[in-house]
Amino acid sequence: TAEYSDILTEKDLKDNYEAAMAALRAKVEDVNKCVVAVDIEQPFSDVPTIESSQTEVAGLVVANINSTYLVLTSSSLLEPGMNYIVRLSDEVQTKAAFVCRNTASGIGIVSINASKLTAEQRNSIAVAQLDNSYMVNQGDLVIASGKLYETSKGVSYGTIAGSKVEYSKDSGYEVFETSVSITAGGFAILFNSEGNVVGVDRGVSKASTDTSTKFIGISDLKAQIETMINEHGIMYCGITGQNVTDELAAKYGLPSGIYISNIDIDSPAYYAGLQAGDVISAINGQSILTIQQFSEKLYQCADGEAMYVTAMRQGKDGYSDVAFSVSVQLKQLN
Repeated sequence: TAEYSDILTEKDLKDNYEAAMAALRAKVEDVNKCVVAVDIEQPFSDVPTIESSQTEVAGLVVANINSTYLVLTSSSLLEPGMNYIVRLSDEVQTKAAFVCRNTASGIGIVSINASKLTAEQRNSIAVAQLDNSYMVNQGDLVIASGKLYETSKGVSYGTIAGSKVEYSKDSGYEVFETSVSITAGGFAILFNSEGNVVGVDRGVSKASTDTSTKFIGISDLKAQIETMINEHGIMYCGITGQNVTDELAAKYGLPSGIYISNIDIDSPAYYAGLQAGDVISAINGQSILTIQQFSEKLYQCADGEAMYVTAMRQGKDGYSDVAFSVSVQLKQLN
């Protein structure tokens, strides 16, 4: 009976997997409605080209504001002053305008005028639903859509292999490693089993030996995307820091919080008096433990607004609290 039970278990697992994959495949049509191709504008020709453009990447429709679609794409393609086209399909394309880019996170924004599209074409576009990527777990099934191979709207399926935090200026990103494979020059968007966005291609150069692709969790990008769309910039404090994990705390005797490894010269943090080696423990009187929480507080501020930072600074008698008033900036992006 134990052997028979094992056989049943294996069959159940297979059935569950096949059902999950069928559910994923059913979401592809919805996924493709919010994924487009973004290309540097080429001269129009009556002679169709067989080879795909080397300047083409995927884009994700993230907003529709005042009859303008905003499309998130890779910053590697975007340069101010260039002309772009967005391809809704092989047959439908429209001109796009550069909005801004952030090379640090690897994302950029272009816009297209909805009035230039027919009602049928507008109905073929959907604004992506950005989900909570903090709910993504190891082993989850996912869909990747974008420029995976030679096609700009390819689709692949995979799983979440693991995650870690990568640190950038004033921010940290949860980065998912997946079993999805993308060739060099590709760019893709990651969707969960509900067909909602949970990640954006990390955008780093892919070697031919790479067998997996990393995606930034969308929850760590939402505030930045909104500010890029509305303000054409990002919020700026000027710190580079990392989370004090239990391991770091035990190894170096650090208090809980965000360890500052570097301060930009002439930044708001620099003028406020923050220093490398300080450990940020609270913002506006509220305890914070991660750089993602710091970034969330930063993006709740307006340009020039004071953000009150509590940091632990090491002295002769150990760490003590020091308070700082940081006038954060809206840093314009080109």
